[in-house]
Amino acid sequence: MVKKTGENMENHSIKNELVTCFEKCAFKQGQSFRARVTQIYDPSKFWMVVKYRELEVFQKCIFKYYYMNRKKYQIPKDKLVMDLYCAVFTDGGFYRGVITGFPATHQKDQQAQIYFIDYGIVKVVEMNDIYFLSDKFCQVPHFAVRASLAGVCPRTKSQWTCDDVFEFHQLVDNKVLMGVIVNIDANRQVLEVHLSEDKHGVSTVPVHKLLISQKRARFFHDKEDISDKGLLQPKLKYSYLFPSHEAIESGKVPTNISDAEYQIQFAWVSSVVARYYKIRETNGDC
Repeated sequence: MVKKTGENMENHSIKNELVTCFEKCAFKQGQSFRARVTQIYDPSKFWMVVKYRELEVFQKCIFKYYYMNRKKYQIPKDKLVMDLYCAVFTDGGFYRGVITGFPATHQKDQQAQIYFIDYGIVKVVEMNDIYFLSDKFCQVPHFAVRASLAGVCPRTKSQWTCDDVFEFHQLVDNKVLMGVIVNIDANRQVLEVHLSEDKHGVSTVPVHKLLISQKRARFFHDKEDISDKGLLQPKLKYSYLFPSHEAIESGKVPTNISDAEYQIQFAWVSSVVARYYKIRETNGDC
């Protein structure tokens, strides 16, 4: 996909998509790293930053620049288009993002949906808070890296539950983590990793083993029937791997597990659920 950036505010040009950290860093299987997790959908879909110290410095630079120059980078509403790279003022700072949609809400023509490329977060913001992204900030690759916990899957269901996600969040949030790359999915640009908390340079029990001990996960190769017995039957063999990172980033599917569970519960009104589930055939009278 070609996305747009624009230093020339009168005639912003179409340029190649910004390079990602995945492409720039040339990760290798077996490589060790330190990282911070910045966004979680579930243990199979999350985003992390391996260059978190560099990101802290970068954020200070972009804040200082736009604090001084924001007026000349304001984007007129008629110039706000899909796939436009931009700088966004939110939560007291300026962050890089790309426009992924325009919500059909009561505030029509006032808000835009943004994927924040350095954190893996999708958020709806006010159009007045969106600015052209200066070329000087287009040379730095996306900081967020797509990741998945390697070798494990949900223990008893075809999808991770809200409780599973909460426990995973407790284990990784606001912590410096030590990691090892177990596998690299080059097509999806996803790192399959093992993580453990870094305590003074010493790694603790790996996160995937803690989830297994809490009976929230199992090793992928364990032979156990994890098929759901409810109304909905997964169309995919490994449905917990869906929706994909890319679909979540685009904002075309629920961006958190709670909303996804709600849509599954009320599947008859959800066009999203139809992609991954079908009504289970039953024997006998209804």
